[in-house]
Amino acid sequence: MNLSDILAPITKKTPAKLKDRGIAAMVQGGYGLWNPNAGRVMRLPLGQMLDSKLETSILASVARWTPQMVSCPVPEGAMAIVVRQIKRSSQLPVLFAQRVDDYLEFQGYDLDKEDGVGQAMSILRSVGIALAEKGLSLRRLDETVREGVRCRLVYAGEKGDLGSIDGLRCRCGWIGGPSSSMAFGGSPSVEEEGLQKVHTPGVGTIEELCGFLSVTADRTVKTMCFADEDGALVAALVRGDRKISLDKLSFAVGKDLHPASDQELKAVLGDLAGFLGPIGLPDKVSLWADSSVEGISWAVVGANEKDYHIIGARWERDFSCPVADLAMMEPGDLCPLCGNPLTSGTAVSLATLELWNTWADGEPSLTYVDQANRKQKPFSWVLRLDMVALEGALFRGDKLPLSLVPFPVMICPDSRDDLSSSSSLTVALERKGIPSLLDDRGTEVDRSRSDSFSLKVPIFCVLRGDSLEINRADKDSYTVPLEEGVDSILSCLNL
Repeated sequence: MNLSDILAPITKKTPAKLKDRGIAAMVQGGYGLWNPNAGRVMRLPLGQMLDSKLETSILASVARWTPQMVSCPVPEGAMAIVVRQIKRSSQLPVLFAQRVDDYLEFQGYDLDKEDGVGQAMSILRSVGIALAEKGLSLRRLDETVREGVRCRLVYAGEKGDLGSIDGLRCRCGWIGGPSSSMAFGGSPSVEEEGLQKVHTPGVGTIEELCGFLSVTADRTVKTMCFADEDGALVAALVRGDRKISLDKLSFAVGKDLHPASDQELKAVLGDLAGFLGPIGLPDKVSLWADSSVEGISWAVVGANEKDYHIIGARWERDFSCPVADLAMMEPGDLCPLCGNPLTSGTAVSLATLELWNTWADGEPSLTYVDQANRKQKPFSWVLRLDMVALEGALFRGDKLPLSLVPFPVMICPDSRDDLSSSSSLTVALERKGIPSLLDDRGTEVDRSRSDSFSLKVPIFCVLRGDSLEINRADKDSYTVPLEEGVDSILSCLNL
């Protein structure tokens, strides 16, 4: 194909308001145009070719689960098909795939949660392996949010990257977020002591309490109050040096919670803010504890009496309740893999698996009839891949994977006299199944060579009379007789 026949505006300029260097390289290579108002890429022909190849490779990576490609231009996507057509247990499990704008979306439906989660995680793993084989260095980032468990495929990025999220990093390579699972070093053990109520006038914060009693924050237990939509209170215990993750707590309790207002607190507990504790709470308050509190042998807790605290509180002897991972992960916490301190960082999310389906969970007619002729609700999950962010990640490298590059070969005639022979070579390569670009613009060889780097073409050839100079992106160039050109290029491509 002639380069002049393709709309590919190659440029060295970085588009305005674009900080993502991968997306910038994609735009500079003529694969797309940057829309600063929408904050997205408008794909040009080369970008469409790349996108189509990438989509095909992702679908191939999950072929064993037989994804069925559909088009559902409604907000709920493939669920609209499931509601109408999937009515019997024999039709499950089923996996649908569809394009939703710049996303490739999978929706899975299974008989029960255990099988559905297993299938979803296996599919995410297969997609991750396929992307890693294309040169992407990915990590899995798991988070607990209000709706359930969310798993992402991410890489360490920079602020301003498309799909970037605030995260935490470790030097071992682990990447996480505020709602990722915690790793605790535990609290120091202390000889058992009896409870002692102490007067702490005007001491309403952990900082004030630690200063007043000369204790460290990890020897205190905070009682944080939250409420559901009906005003029912949930108290969460967490070590004094930690913070509660509202997402984790809502998921553990199974309700959509919010921080309790002064009015909601006073209606049940009176004016005790800053002095709440786990010992002697009214039965109408549901009590949960973060795993940092479980097993604590000596702690300062609120006395549920204004201006008083209790010292020497001990887990199980004095209080106990259901335990879950409720703490927010922060810089300085220990890495779950290696135990080293975490630092702030940016992660770029390329794929997001949600082990729930908001549309399906709220659809009463989404049911199937089991073998006992009873109506059941299938378990559903959603996996979304940000195709533009994926393509931008690929463009961060020096070259594109050969399986994805639109044109593996670019041919530049050294002079106008070589144009006809260059065209014949292009046709010969295409007959061998090798899409090739002919630079017919009449530009100098050095300019054409530079443009081939922007286009991510792995093999750049210069035709001079009866010889062909072959340049490989990662190796030295060499020259062969023109009649050996096709075979030499095929050899370079390992074909």
